Amino acid sequence: MARGGLFRAVRGRDAASGAYRDVFTASLKSPPRGRAFAIRCRKLREQPPEENTSWSVERPETRAGTVLRAVACWGMRPAVLSVVANALFPPSCAFCGTRDDDRSVCAGCRAELPRPAGRCVRCAEPLALPLPDGLPCIACQRRPPPWSECIAPFTYDWPVDAAIKAFKFHHRLVFAAAFAELLLPFVTGIRPAADVLVPVPLHRWRHASRGFNQARELARSLAARSGLPLADAVTRSRPTRPQGGLRRAARHRNLAGAFRLRRPVAGRRVLLVDDIVTTGETCRHIAALLLAHGARDVRLLAVARAVAGRQAGTTGSNV
Repeated sequence: MARGGLFRAVRGRDAASGAYRDVFTASLKSPPRGRAFAIRCRKLREQPPEENTSWSVERPETRAGTVLRAVACWGMRPAVLSVVANALFPPSCAFCGTRDDDRSVCAGCRAELPRPAGRCVRCAEPLALPLPDGLPCIACQRRPPPWSECIAPFTYDWPVDAAIKAFKFHHRLVFAAAFAELLLPFVTGIRPAADVLVPVPLHRWRHASRGFNQARELARSLAARSGLPLADAVTRSRPTRPQGGLRRAARHRNLAGAFRLRRPVAGRRVLLVDDIVTTGETCRHIAALLLAHGARDVRLLAVARAVAGRQAGTTGSNV
């Protein structure tokens, strides 16, 4: 597997002000610990030097680490330091760890990712045989979803399922960039083009326990690559039970009134972003909310679609 993105703090004197501050150097030993870890780092940086004693600093043992420490002590900005770190530690494939033209997913792994023979254009349900162009599956004909199109290019099977679990539950945030790289051609190919990326929200309790929202991390990587703006337009106002194992009526009651709008979306074409589509009930409620508040169009974008009858309930999916 590819290395994680944990950063070590190194004390260095700011050349401009003469004050001490913490800057970051790349570490290859541990996976990242999420947004809570970043918040802790920021709080430590805001403390005076004599009070900042709870942070244990390890001196890098490698020559590359020594170079990073020297660059950090020169007072360089984190963005410049990141460029130096990438030059010393080139990116590698998130799935197998090999280097392939600085891409996050190598050509070999791209070819082996599970793709369905056919899929429904409305819900992306994997099908054994492709349907005629524009014809939705039986389930969508009986109960049409509120979004106009669902884009989920991969099937929730190995190694995509293992990668999503590592991304969400083991803080392997490197997969956010890998999934964004895989989804970028589908985003740029949408016609008419989307106006804004909206991630599926987590409740604040779930967000606090996990440390980050995987849908937002994915949407942020997509926004950086596509140039589309990212908007946290929807919030989850109350906690809900996991959708896996619930019947349709129970899923609807579980999510009723669970979302509210934070930012206006009137007249905009929204691309709703999540990691995996299972039952689709969560995205139904969010898409209906966006359309009710004037969104011109809503499309759903996810990394993978679970096969009917195989729920991803243990993954804690949003949808």
